[in-house]
Amino acid sequence: MLRSRTSSRICIYTPPGYEQSSQRYPVLYLQHGWGEDETAWSHQGHENFILDNLIATHKAKPMLIVNENGMTGVNFAPPPPPRPGTTPPAPPPSPRSMANSIKEERYTLFESVIANDLVPFIDAHFRTIPDRDHRALAGLSMGGGQAVRIGMNHLNLFSYLGAFSPAFSLMIQARTMTGLSPIHRK
Repeated sequence: MLRSRTSSRICIYTPPGYEQSSQRYPVLYLQHGWGEDETAWSHQGHENFILDNLIATHKAKPMLIVNENGMTGVNFAPPPPPRPGTTPPAPPPSPRSMANSIKEERYTLFESVIANDLVPFIDAHFRTIPDRDHRALAGLSMGGGQAVRIGMNHLNLFSYLGAFSPAFSLMIQARTMTGLSPIHRK
């Protein structure tokens, strides 16, 4: 049973030969951008083709890639309905409360799901090298912001962090901009 009592969808890339070997692998947890889902990196990013080719040419080591659905409901679209036996998500915040999204309960819950549920689940059900030295967390846009937040709060789990054009909280941007005068005044 998952400690957070939530359900989630994941896609997992396994390297060529995974099914035929007993080898253990490092894991990259790779988060998508806003408006995407757990299929974004495989369907649009072609991670499977890219990594297969990099492994074949010895430019990358074989690894697992875990893509989790990072849409936390912190947007204008309602989250999907909960599965039976799980805790229903809170309703999406109003646009005004978007500025507080980094403190948003769903981000805290999502962080807990990654750190307390997903990583142990993957380590228990796949042949991973289950230590921080063989785990990375990265993401694009919204997923990059998630990777930074989760990774920095769980350095005991991840040795490598990657943030590609990370989207951070509007609150941070608002604080940064407070007190600045407009460039052009009429």
